[in-house]
Amino acid sequence: MANDVSVSPTPIQRNKFDVAVELTALEGTVFGFENHVDIEKAFAKYYSLATKLEAHRRSDNLVNFLSEDLKKHFE
Repeated sequence: MANDVSVSPTPIQRNKFDVAVELTALEGTVFGFENHVDIEKAFAKYYSLATKLEAHRRSDNLVNFLSEDLKKHFE
């Protein structure tokens, strides 16, 4: 029996919680937070956005939110 075990790496997968945490941290780094209520509001905003986008990720309606330059790639 071999002593070496080989495992192939799996891609990193983020869920909506991870996305909300990262965006909240980014907002805090860029703009700062006054208090814990601002952090809670930012997290709730990003978590709800991620939840909504996850539910509609296959929807063509999301293309309407892109800038005109980016929309050209979806035509």
